[in-house]
Amino acid sequence: MNTIVQLQVNLFCENVESCLSFYGRLGLPEMFRFPTTGAIEHAGSGTPGSETPTVTR
Repeated sequence: MNTIVQLQVNLFCENVESCLSFYGRLGLPEMFRFPTTGAIEHAGSGTPGSETPTVTR
């Protein structure tokens, strides 16, 4: 029998900064962003060991 070891949720949004702010208010800090400078194309919030949700433009 197969076991799920990791689950990833991808959210696509127009305003990545606004999405990151929303999850930050829920207590999920920003874990990464790409690129590190300029307009964000891909970013993730979550807790160590759980980069959920992921926000992608």
